[in-house]
Amino acid sequence: MKLSKKQKEIVRKIVSGEIYDISTYLTVFHNHHTEKYNVEELQKKYELDETDKTYKVIKKGFTIWTTRRVDGIVPMNLPTPRSSIPENEYEYQKAQFINKTPNISYEHQGKKYEYNFSDGVETISDFDDLVDFLTLWHYLRQESLILELDRQITKEDIAFFFQPVSKNVGPKNAGIKIEIDGRPIESLGNLSCDVLEKAPVRFPHDYSDTTWGVNQEHLLMCHDFLDKKIVATPALRTYVKKNFKTNEKISQQISLWIAIIALVVSVISVIIGNIIPLFQTQNTYDYLASINQQLDDIKEEIDNISMPPAN
Repeated sequence: MKLSKKQKEIVRKIVSGEIYDISTYLTVFHNHHTEKYNVEELQKKYELDETDKTYKVIKKGFTIWTTRRVDGIVPMNLPTPRSSIPENEYEYQKAQFINKTPNISYEHQGKKYEYNFSDGVETISDFDDLVDFLTLWHYLRQESLILELDRQITKEDIAFFFQPVSKNVGPKNAGIKIEIDGRPIESLGNLSCDVLEKAPVRFPHDYSDTTWGVNQEHLLMCHDFLDKKIVATPALRTYVKKNFKTNEKISQQISLWIAIIALVVSVISVIIGNIIPLFQTQNTYDYLASINQQLDDIKEEIDNISMPPAN
């Protein structure tokens, strides 16, 4: 495998110990960036959306829940009918903006990891570049130039594979959810369940058009490398010293040069033995015959050259 300039640089950094897994490669070559919510921009969207809006809510201290019997059913804790709430018990409030976003969780090999994109998460910038590194890693492994050791997969290893994805922007958080037996309801007979006890709460992610998810295809492609770290062998150091050529490659080049030299010697021998004698005196012929013999001796020595032993 003929290495590119960058691949040679990677090999040198493997030898120096700077690169030993996917994470260190991405760090050394700056192939990562931070994905996070732009809270300032999202808050501006909130302010624009809620500029002139107020919400009719029950004043603090008024309880909308009462224990009542409905149609012979056992007593239940139910909201007070809207018609039974005096108008002076209402007031108008603006929605609240709370700078919190939900964690995004991902489970890998039985372990669950949590990520908060308000704080920021480091992800891969150029996956094709990472593939080039893994191709080099595979080559070095095949040539027995590196050792592989097991390592624990970390939360940060999985984070690299998150990508922004579009989401369907639904209705904003409408405030308190009213539930009966743990299930939300919208109405029950003439009972009003849209009476708010406090103003709705808005979050940054309510105004974002994107969220984040793990790229399963990319993660699968890197699966065999994620829990491994590599260590340079003496053979890899020798490989660098030999200008990134393996012993096999060096032997092939020697064999090629021997074949070329043998071919040249053979051609010269034919010329000397069959063409030049037609135009030379006997003395010259004897002299050229001596040269031809010397060339034959050189050819024989080349044929007997032994290959250098493998390191």
